[in-house]
Amino acid sequence: MENDPIAAAAAARAEQQRQAQRQAEMEMKLSDHVQSFPVKLALPANVLSPETAAAATSDDSGSAGDKDKASSPSAAAAAAAAAPRTDQDFVNIRLMESGIKFDEVQSLGEASAAVANFVDGMKSTGCYDSVQVAIGRPAPVSGEDADTAGQSQEAQQARQGDGGNGNAANVAAAAAAHVEPRHLDVILGEKRWYKLYIGGGIKHEGIIGGSSSGSSIEQLPRVQMETSAGLLNVSGCSDVTSAAYTVDQTGATTLGLSHDRPLYSCFAPYSALYNAVLTNPLLNASNTALRVTGRMDTVDWECARSSRDRTRSIGVKICNWGHVAVPEAAKDAYVGLEWTAAFRDVLPRRHPSSPYACDASPEIVAQAGPSWKHSLLYQHRLNNSLCDDKFNPTSGVDAHWSWEVAGPPGDVGFVKGTGGAALHVPVVDTLGGISLHASINGGFIRPITYGGLCPSTTSITDRFYVGGPIQLRGFMHSGIGPRAETGGKSTAGGDALGGDLFYTATVAASIPFPGISLLRDNGMRLFTFANAGTLTGLDATPASAILRSTRASVGGGLAIGTPMGRLEATYAVPLRYGPRDARRSVQFGLGFSFG
Repeated sequence: MENDPIAAAAAARAEQQRQAQRQAEMEMKLSDHVQSFPVKLALPANVLSPETAAAATSDDSGSAGDKDKASSPSAAAAAAAAAPRTDQDFVNIRLMESGIKFDEVQSLGEASAAVANFVDGMKSTGCYDSVQVAIGRPAPVSGEDADTAGQSQEAQQARQGDGGNGNAANVAAAAAAHVEPRHLDVILGEKRWYKLYIGGGIKHEGIIGGSSSGSSIEQLPRVQMETSAGLLNVSGCSDVTSAAYTVDQTGATTLGLSHDRPLYSCFAPYSALYNAVLTNPLLNASNTALRVTGRMDTVDWECARSSRDRTRSIGVKICNWGHVAVPEAAKDAYVGLEWTAAFRDVLPRRHPSSPYACDASPEIVAQAGPSWKHSLLYQHRLNNSLCDDKFNPTSGVDAHWSWEVAGPPGDVGFVKGTGGAALHVPVVDTLGGISLHASINGGFIRPITYGGLCPSTTSITDRFYVGGPIQLRGFMHSGIGPRAETGGKSTAGGDALGGDLFYTATVAASIPFPGISLLRDNGMRLFTFANAGTLTGLDATPASAILRSTRASVGGGLAIGTPMGRLEATYAVPLRYGPRDARRSVQFGLGFSFG
């Protein structure tokens, strides 16, 4: 029928779809055209505060009378007072490292991507409430640039008169030479130069990977009362100085001081060392940081070995990422070299009814007393930068390794090495995507006596401890390895004494969480696993003994990546274990890697 309403409706829908498709194609072409638009940004960029940026905008759009008022001495003084603290050289260096090509022609799309990287990097310093970048205002053209522009116009007219036979490269070069330079305005909403905080917090220092692979949190973070003060961006290069005093729920106090700044800013501007830091390919340019720390802390290990570690330390670290509390929290691969001098005390648990007795094993009591550790530590961590997700990956590879050497003038001597690798492979697309995972970690510590200046045995503070979620599921923290015959009230099965050699290995398969789209869309995955590991002494330990002492377990669980790290809940069945191992089937864990 000619007037069939169904056919008419179908034709109308088809026409709407064609129009929508044409509109989408036009929008894509327009976007591509805009992104390919050539821009030339003038050096240096203008660094403005929101107040000075607003004043500049009003000056550009105001009347002549308004401009006279804006140029008055009082207005100039107000503008100077509102000027940002951030150093202009620091901003321009960060812009160039992000991909901005000053005084060169690049596409608007390339410039926009570079600006986005710059904004993310500036915000990560914690010194700014807002970071905005504006491209637009024409920059003054020098006489030489004007002559070049005139020559390019003449060349273009000559090619047009020649019938347009000029090659594409010449045309592009002429067009690039004719691009008008434009200002780049960086508007920084800086935080106050100081910060004060009094309230509650979570203690995580000293309990993250302190004695094993560094991938797991070995104790649950503790609630604490915190008083802190800090100085932000005082020297204009996003430097941060902080001081904090805390008391946790067990009564342990912590006093911490730190100063974090870009390494190049420690040297005279444009000196040889200044330029070397910014141009050396082995360093991360202006992101390479110097961190100086001082700390007085007490870490409670009574749940595992009936003692506490009291530490008073100073340290100097050079690393490729600043403003990170721990290496695992860096947004990309981490490389760091750290010197530390630490005075340490092992404090055995006191007997609850006899104040002059210790509620700890004789082995722990024998370790009591002060020691001085003087060490140099090198760390390299990929931090899942080659994976599709930082904390819950399904594809990619990861690795980490570190070396630490301790010796005189301290009274503790050793060499300590750790390392590990992980592989994540998606195999099939069924069930939303099945991935296979494998990881292995290991480490050793060997005492160095330095001719009798240091003891021939390692301290319990420096040894490895193995067990717990993420690391060796199915066993409690410090649940395997050498153990004393007795322990305190909190370690009835015997105090963990640590070991000089360990390894852990895990294989797993995971799928997206089925059924509940909210959990699946937020990255939660179901996984099954099998893991194995051991912890032994290093002296004359044959490979067969290592294999005989290996523990193993299988199980399954849930895992999700969070801003704090990898959060997982697991149920494990230990298959191979020792008679005195501390086992636990249901566990909740928080860490920084798969295992």
